[in-house]
Amino acid sequence: MSSNEINETLTNVSKTFLEEKWNGFVDKTSDDPFIMWIFGMNGAMFVIYWSIGMIYMVFDTYNFAFLKKYKTQPGKNEPVDWIKLRKVIKRVIYNQTVVALLYTTFMYPILVWRGGPLMTIREIPTFSRLAIDFIGCMFFREISFYYSHRLLHHRRFYEKHHKRHHEYTAPVAVTAQYADAMEHCWSNLMPVLLGPAVMGAHYFTTFVWLSHVILRTLSDHSGYYFPWYYNPTRHDYHHESFTKHYGVEFFGFMDWIHGTGGEKKMKMK
Repeated sequence: MSSNEINETLTNVSKTFLEEKWNGFVDKTSDDPFIMWIFGMNGAMFVIYWSIGMIYMVFDTYNFAFLKKYKTQPGKNEPVDWIKLRKVIKRVIYNQTVVALLYTTFMYPILVWRGGPLMTIREIPTFSRLAIDFIGCMFFREISFYYSHRLLHHRRFYEKHHKRHHEYTAPVAVTAQYADAMEHCWSNLMPVLLGPAVMGAHYFTTFVWLSHVILRTLSDHSGYYFPWYYNPTRHDYHHESFTKHYGVEFFGFMDWIHGTGGEKKMKMK
C-alpha cells in the first residue's frame, strides 16, 4: 500500500469516527437547521464562552503568583474588581441571549437562501474543505472586523457605541463581548458569520470556526499571554493605546496594510 493510500485510509477512518460522534450529538439534540442555527449554535457558544471565561475569572480573582509572569499588563486587575465586573457579566449575557438570538433569527433567511452545506447539519466536510473554508472565514473576518471596528473609533460612533467596551484599558476575558447591542451586531456577530455565509461552509465547519472565535476573543481580552496559546498582545495593546491594532486575524495583516500596527507590548521573560 502506497503512502497516499495509507493517508487516504487514515483520513477516511478519522472522518468516519468524527462523523459518528457528531451524529451521536445531533441525535441527542436536533437535525432541524433552524433549531440548530438559532438555539444550538448560540447555546454551544454560550457554554464555551462561560466555561473558559470562568477559568480566567478564577485566575483574576485569586491572582496566583505563578501566573504573574504571563500578565500582559502587570499590576492591573490584580485582583479584578467584582463590583464592576457584575455589570459586565449582565451585559454580556444579554448580548449572548437576547441580541444574538434576534440577530441570528434575522439572518437565518439569508443562510437558507445561501443553502448548500450550511443547511446540512449531519454532514462532516473533508479535512481539505474544512481547512479552506476556515481560512476563508479568517480572511473575511479580518477585513470586515478591521473596518467595522475602526469605524466604531470614529468620533461619531465611539462615545455612543464603543466607549463601553474600552472601559477596561487592561481587559479581562469576560469583557470580550461587553458592548451595546449595535456594536455586538455590527462588530462581533457580523464579521464572524460573514465568512461561513460567503464560503458556503458546512454547519460543522461553522461550529468549529465559532469555537475558535470564542477562544480567540477570550484570550485577546484575558490579560494573559501563554506562549503555547493564542497571542493576545496586539489586541491588549489596542485597549491600552486606543489607536493601534484594529484587526484580529492573520497576524495583523490589515493593520500592516493601513499602518495601524504598533509595538508589541510584552516580551516573555
